Amino acid sequence: MKNFIFVSILLALLLTVNAAPFQPNKRVLSFHPCNLQPHVDYIDVIGQPNTPVSRRYQSFFVFGKLTEHNIIANQTVLYIEYQHEQNGSKIGREWFSYFNTSINAGHPFNRWADDVPTPTLPRSYLLVVIVGRLFSNSVIPFGCAQSLG
Repeated sequence: MKNFIFVSILLALLLTVNAAPFQPNKRVLSFHPCNLQPHVDYIDVIGQPNTPVSRRYQSFFVFGKLTEHNIIANQTVLYIEYQHEQNGSKIGREWFSYFNTSINAGHPFNRWADDVPTPTLPRSYLLVVIVGRLFSNSVIPFGCAQSLG
């Protein structure tokens, strides 16, 4: 009888451990200020799901205050890009969307970015979220946050 109870408990523990998938390459998003010169404002970002999955869609809630720049409707963008950690080159295509309302500097803003495609991610990458203005083939950042994945 003792052996039966012991085997039952052992089997239950084994099934419980196997039910939780082991995902060593997945990192939870933790956003920090971008290391840019000249300095830009830090913006807060919450990702859903909190761990990006390759070739799936991700949503982001971006909020904060820009201290020096106004958000101008149809000119200021929310810009999201995945980069290789080592050299900063793009992974996949960037995603951007224009703000549809103007907000003066010093006032809070918030914006949802739904259905942002996640490219095939390498083992280590950088996720950059910028509020700024598109210029030629780049973006001029007003506010920025980044997360190492």
